[in-house]
Amino acid sequence: MFKIAEVNPVVMHMVLAVGGREMEFQRKLQKGYEVGTSSSLWHYSNALKLMANAIGNESANRLNVDSTYTALYLMLFYEQKYGDEKCAGLIHHLDGAALILKQQYSHKTGLFPTASRAHCGWALSSHVHGSTPKDHLSLYAARLLMWMVNFATSAASYGLDSQLHATLYKLMTTTTVDGQAGHYIRLLEKFEQLHHFSSPLYRVVWGKEYPQSELLDDVENRNIFFLEGACVQLRFMVAQLAKFQDAETEAATRWASDVELSVESIRNRFCDLIEVAEGLSVATDNSHRLVPNLRRVVPLFYAVILYFLRLRSGQSQSLCPQQVEALRHIMNLAFQAHKYDGEKAMVRIAWPLFMVALETNDHLHREWVLSRFHAISQFGLNFHRAYQFLLHVVDLQSRLGGRVDVRGQLQSGEFGLFVI
Repeated sequence: MFKIAEVNPVVMHMVLAVGGREMEFQRKLQKGYEVGTSSSLWHYSNALKLMANAIGNESANRLNVDSTYTALYLMLFYEQKYGDEKCAGLIHHLDGAALILKQQYSHKTGLFPTASRAHCGWALSSHVHGSTPKDHLSLYAARLLMWMVNFATSAASYGLDSQLHATLYKLMTTTTVDGQAGHYIRLLEKFEQLHHFSSPLYRVVWGKEYPQSELLDDVENRNIFFLEGACVQLRFMVAQLAKFQDAETEAATRWASDVELSVESIRNRFCDLIEVAEGLSVATDNSHRLVPNLRRVVPLFYAVILYFLRLRSGQSQSLCPQQVEALRHIMNLAFQAHKYDGEKAMVRIAWPLFMVALETNDHLHREWVLSRFHAISQFGLNFHRAYQFLLHVVDLQSRLGGRVDVRGQLQSGEFGLFVI
């Protein structure tokens, strides 16, 4: 990414915009210290202008997707942490990523080459010194696309829809996002193909200089990253269910069945990792990278279950055994992660903690989670907005004695929107 920034002014402006905005935000947290955001906004504004010129002036088949997606990823990162209260900038950039994907690859044979050609040199990394037409995504662009899909999924959970998922799925399969029953499992498989394609990125970039210890570490952690990718797609599936649940009863029932089948499929496939995570204790340190990754990723799986069951449970606050189990596992892993990595670890599992705050009947657990959100407010405006929203919803649910519609509360306009 920094190599691209050295030769691409759009990316360099965004690196400076993100870094500058982060420093300004941290300084604002210091009592009595006031500082503007002119420097970071200037870089961001220039990046937007240069991006518009590059897309407008270059023919579709000469656009450097690696550089463009790098800039878009940094813009998404900026917007998620410090963007407007409507998240308009974030959705605009997600739609931009979808448009570029459609323009560059809708007429090609596929997003990535066949297995026999998957590791050809021209498909491995960005050619930052020029814009060479490519028939497929590079490994680097594929990895960036996966990261941007994470943003799109998180946004969809709060009722903020973009075109990225629909465009990606359309290019990867003939099945649309709102396809027939059972099609979601095949979509999960398609997304995993993209994940598999991007997996050798670091090994290929480093070549023979790639340390053997890192290579072994990659192999050890490969499946936990596949589980993370699957959880991202499961979360999106539930977000789609939330959109149509009230409007179309038959469609909601069909989609709910798809979600249940997909969750069980993922649980069975990654049962070893999930069971190992359940067996971790505070005595297990982070000397192996797999341990903190388990504490970060497995809570995402249980958060999907909480998200799904919240939608299917209606307004009742009573918890079924599955919900109790999911809450217990998230809190157990969160306590462990907090012991070793503090509040930074809480940033990585902010969404599972968000779901715990909404669902738990345990007062101590709820207060602990709210304290964590108060603490991580120092890491971005999105976390501060999420904390303020949780305070309101938790209090409202307590007074009403039942669940409230999170999407409805967010769409009321009373709160700044956020994506975590």
